[in-house]
Amino acid sequence: MVAEASETIKTLRQQVGTLPFSIHLTTPHNVTFDIQDFPEWSLYDFAFDEYMNIGSADCQIVCNETPRRKGFINKSLAREILCGMYKQKVIVMLHVPVFDGDIDEYSKALISAKLDKFYICDLLDLDANDVRNFMYDVSRKTINYGLTNYDLRQIKGRIRNHLLALQKA
Repeated sequence: MVAEASETIKTLRQQVGTLPFSIHLTTPHNVTFDIQDFPEWSLYDFAFDEYMNIGSADCQIVCNETPRRKGFINKSLAREILCGMYKQKVIVMLHVPVFDGDIDEYSKALISAKLDKFYICDLLDLDANDVRNFMYDVSRKTINYGLTNYDLRQIKGRIRNHLLALQKA
C-alpha cells in the first residue's frame, strides 16, 4: 500500500511541476520521503519536520487517497490538516474527507465545520497544465478559517501532545 501511495505522490509532484511558491504534500502514510534516507532521524524528528514544512509552505495539498479509499483521513492526517488551519494555509484536498475511526470528535467536527474553506479538487484527474494553473490561482488567495482562541489552543495542544509522546518513545 505504501508503494501505491508513493506512486500517487510521484504523480502529483509531476502534475504540479515547478511553481514560484511552496507546496507541502500531506499524506495519510507519510510517504513524502524515504525513511531509509534518514536513518539517524527519530519519529519525533520526522513529525517535527512535517509540521515545520506545513508552516513554511504557501499551500498544503492533502493527498487523501489510498488505493482502497478516496477521501481517507486518519488521525495523523487530521492533525496535519489542523496544523495547516492553525497556520492559515490554503488547503487543497483531493477528495471530500471520509474520517477514520481513530480521529477524536473535536478534530472531526472542526475540519467538517470548515470544509467550505478548503479547495476540493482531484488533481490527479487534471492534466499538468490545469494543475499548475489551479495551484497558482489558489496559492495567491488568503484564507481565514475563523478559528477561535479555544480552537487555536486545542490545535496547538494536539500537536504538542503528539510531539511530546513521540519524544518520550
